[in-house]
Amino acid sequence: MTGAVPYLTTHLSAQERSEGVRNYLRHAWWNGFGINLLNVNIISLLAISYGATNLQLGYLSSVFHLSGIVLVFLPRLLRGANIRDVFFYAWALRGLVAFLYAGLFFVSGQIAVVLIMVVYSAFAVFRSVGIPMQPLLQKRIVRPSEEGRLVSRLHVRLSATQLLSQIVGFALLSLESVIGAGALILIPLLGASSNTVGSFYISRIPSRDRVEYRRGQNLVVLFGEAMRHAEGSRQTLSPGDYGAVC
Repeated sequence: MTGAVPYLTTHLSAQERSEGVRNYLRHAWWNGFGINLLNVNIISLLAISYGATNLQLGYLSSVFHLSGIVLVFLPRLLRGANIRDVFFYAWALRGLVAFLYAGLFFVSGQIAVVLIMVVYSAFAVFRSVGIPMQPLLQKRIVRPSEEGRLVSRLHVRLSATQLLSQIVGFALLSLESVIGAGALILIPLLGASSNTVGSFYISRIPSRDRVEYRRGQNLVVLFGEAMRHAEGSRQTLSPGDYGAVC
């Protein structure tokens, strides 16, 4: 006996897959727009404007990697949960947490830097919770023969929306000299809004698959299983494969 929780593999109908692809691409559009407005470069600039030290900036640059520790506990804690629901709640909470940057309008100095560090840490944790669900969900809404076409469409949308967000970010950064740090604060708030809209479309993607947990499963075992398959090894070793999320 392995103590495994049943992993439901009920396939989606053609209509459900079509609906899933449509909402997945909408999610990618909004999420792609928010990526550059919530990245570590913007957050570091924000922290610098409030007097962050080199040690604090170093923490901000590494927190995405540190937050990955939650992956050790996720399979056990979330076993039996719908993968779409996990992805949705993680992404929605990621966006809601980012709205706390609005508190920077009311504080200054090291208090503001600590606020930035706490918010960005929570943001990174929710990202780490949601990101393993994305490739699983993506594989369920298309046939294997259609996945390449979906990835191509995702890359086109992401490139277009990221370019748009870079233009918007540049415009707001240009205003910093006119209206001060308020312009910097507006950037992640705009990204949080885009992220939250994108999470709404995740909730509309049909899914009946659930998180699987097998007793004795750990990061070493999972890594070994992934490396035994060519496709799994490429996804494990290449962070760029997670095209629709950041």
